[in-house]
Amino acid sequence: MRSWDNLRLQRCTREQAVSSTPATIAAFTPTTIAAFTPASRFDYSPAAIAAFTSATIAAFTPATFTAFTLAAIAAFTSATFTAFTPAAIAAFTSAAIAAFTPATFAAFTPATFTAFTPATLAAFTSATIAAFTPATFAAFTPATIAAFTPATFAAFTPATIAAFTPATFAAFTSATMAAFTSATIAAFTSATFATFTPATIAAFTPATIAAFTPATFAAFTPPTFAAFTPATFAAFTPATFAAFAPATIAAFTPATFAAFTPATFAAFTPVTFAAFAPATIAAFAPAAIAAFTPATFAAFTSATIAAFKGKESITLDRPPSVTQPSAKAGIVLVTSRSPIQCPNSQALPRGLAAFTPATIAAFTSATITAFTSATIAAFTPATIAAFTPATIAAFTSATFTAFTSATIAAFTSATIAAFAPAAIAAFTSATIAAFTPATIAAFTPAAIAAFTPATIAAFTSATIAAFTAAAIAAFTPAAIAAFTPATFAAFTPATFAAFAPAAIAAFAPAAIAAFAPAAIAAFTPATIAAFTPASIAAFTPAAIAAFTSAAIAAFTPATIAAFTAATFTAFTAATIAAFTSATFTAFTSATIAAFTSATIAAFAPAAIAAFTSATIAAFTPATIAAFTPAAIAAFTPATIATFTPATIAAFTPAAIAAFTRAAIAAFTPATFAAFTPATIAAFTSATITAFASIGSG
Repeated sequence: MRSWDNLRLQRCTREQAVSSTPATIAAFTPTTIAAFTPASRFDYSPAAIAAFTSATIAAFTPATFTAFTLAAIAAFTSATFTAFTPAAIAAFTSAAIAAFTPATFAAFTPATFTAFTPATLAAFTSATIAAFTPATFAAFTPATIAAFTPATFAAFTPATIAAFTPATFAAFTSATMAAFTSATIAAFTSATFATFTPATIAAFTPATIAAFTPATFAAFTPPTFAAFTPATFAAFTPATFAAFAPATIAAFTPATFAAFTPATFAAFTPVTFAAFAPATIAAFAPAAIAAFTPATFAAFTSATIAAFKGKESITLDRPPSVTQPSAKAGIVLVTSRSPIQCPNSQALPRGLAAFTPATIAAFTSATITAFTSATIAAFTPATIAAFTPATIAAFTSATFTAFTSATIAAFTSATIAAFAPAAIAAFTSATIAAFTPATIAAFTPAAIAAFTPATIAAFTSATIAAFTAAAIAAFTPAAIAAFTPATFAAFTPATFAAFAPAAIAAFAPAAIAAFAPAAIAAFTPATIAAFTPASIAAFTPAAIAAFTSAAIAAFTPATIAAFTAATFTAFTAATIAAFTSATFTAFTSATIAAFTSATIAAFAPAAIAAFTSATIAAFTPATIAAFTPAAIAAFTPATIATFTPATIAAFTPAAIAAFTRAAIAAFTPATFAAFTPATIAAFTSATITAFASIGSG
C-alpha cells in the first residue's frame, strides 16, 4: 500500500511541476522535495523556478538539500538556472552547492553569482569551479572571493582568471593565492597585478613565480613595486627568487626598477642578477645599489656592468597616474604613463658612485672589462680603496687592455691615491704589460706618482714611449730606481727633457747603461746636474757621444770630481773618440780643474790614442790652464807615447801657451822620454815658440 501511495505522489508532483504557480511552489515541504526525481524536476519551467522566493529557499534545510541526489542536481538546465533570482541564490546551503555539477554551473549568469554568500562559495568543488565562464567570474565580489578555498582556486582556468576585476583580486587571501597554478598565473593582466597586496604576494610559490611571463612583469608599475614592503620581499624564499627566469627579468622596465628599495634588492640571488638586462641596470637607484651583496655582484655579466652609469641625467617613465575608487583593500587603477625628466639630475650620485667597498671587492675580471669611462669616473676614493690584492691580482692582461684612454683618464688623483698599498703591490707584470701606449698617455702626474717600484719595473718599451712630459715629471726617486734597462731604452727625447733633478738622481747604473743616444740628446742642464757619480760611471760610448754642448756645460765641478779612477778606466778608445770638438769646448775651467791626478792616470793608453785632431783642437786656453800640476804629472810615459803626430799637430799656440810653469814642471824625465821622433816632428814653429815663452817665463 505504501509503494502505491509513493507512486501516486510522484505522479501528482510531476503534474504539479508543469502547472505549479508561485503560491503552490511556496507550499513545498522537505518531504515533497525529497520525492522529486530528475524527470520531475526537469518538468519545471523557468517561470516556475523564478517563483521560488527567498523565504521558500530559506526554508530548505541542509537535510532537504542533502536529499537531492547528484542525478537530481544534474537535471537542472541552463534555462532553469537562469531563472534563479539573487535572493533565491543567497539561500543555497553548502551541502546543496556541493552537489552542483560543472554542466549546471556553466549556466550561472553574473547576476546569479552576485547573490552567492561566502558560505556557499566555500562549498564549491574543483570540478564545479572549472565550469565557470569569464562572464560569471566578473560578477564575483570581494566578499565572495574571500570565501574560496585553495582547493577551489586550483581549478581556475586562464580564461576565468582573465575575467577577474581589480576589486575581486584585492580580496584574495594568502591561502587562496598559494593554490594558483602556472596556467592560471599566465592569464593575469596588468590591471589585476596592480591590486596585489603584500599579503597576497607573499603567498606565491616558486612554481607560480616561474609562470609569470615578461608581459605580466612589465605590467608592474612603480607604485606597485614601491608598495612591496621589506616584509613582502622577506616572505619570498630563496627557492622563490631562484624561480625568476631570464626572460621575465629582462621584462622589467627602468621605471619599475627605480621603485625598488634596498630591502628588496638584498633579497635577490646571483641567479636572478645574472638575468638583468642593460636597460634595467641603468635604472638602479643609489639606495638600491648600496644594498647589493658581494654574492650578487659576482653574478653580473659584462653586458650588465656596461649598463651602469656615473653621474648623469636620468630619464625615467613617469609613475602612472592613479585613482583610488575605494580605500578598501588599497585598490589602485592604472590610467596612464608618460616620460619624465629629473631636474638637476647631474648632481645625483647614481650607479657606480653608490657602490660600497664590500660590493666592489666582489668584482671579477670579466666584469671589469666591461667598464666604460663614464662608469670609471663615478668611482669614489672609498670604493677604489676597497679593491683587495686578490681582486687586483685577478685582473688579466686582457682585462687591462680593455681600458681605453678615456677610461684611464677618468681616474682622478684622489682615486689613484686611494688604492691601498697591498692592492698596488698585487699588480703583476702581465697586467702592467697589457697597458697600451694610448692608455699610458692618459695617466695624469698624480696617477704616475702613485705607482710603486714593483709596478714600474713591469712597464714595457711600448708603454714607456707613450709617457708624456707631465707624467714623467711626476715620477718619484723610488719609482725611477725600479726602471730596467729595457724600459729606459724606450725613452724619447721629449720624455727625458721632463725628468726632474730628483728623478735623475734616482737612476740606477743598469738603467743608465740603457739610455739611447736620442734620449741623451734631450738632457737639460738641470737634469745633467742631478746625475750622481754612480750614474755617470754607467754611461756607454753611445750615450757619451750623444751629449750636446749644453749638456756637457752643465756638468759641475762636484760631478767631475766624482769621476773615480775606475770610472775613467772604463772609458774606451771608442768612448773617447766619440767626444766632438763641440763637446770639449763646453768644458769649463772649473770642470777641468776638478780632474784629479788619480783620474788622469786612469786614462788607458788606448783611450788617449783615440783623441782626434778635432778633439785636441777643442781644448781652449782656459781649459788647458785648468790642468793642475798634479794632473800633468799623472800622464804616464805610456799615455804620452800614445799621442800621434796628428794629435800633437792639433795643439794650438794658445793651448801651448796655457801651460803654466807649474804644469811644465810636472813633466817628469820619464814623460819626456816617451815622446817619439814622430811626435817631436809634429811640433810646429808656433808651438815651439810657445814652449820657449813658457820656459823664459
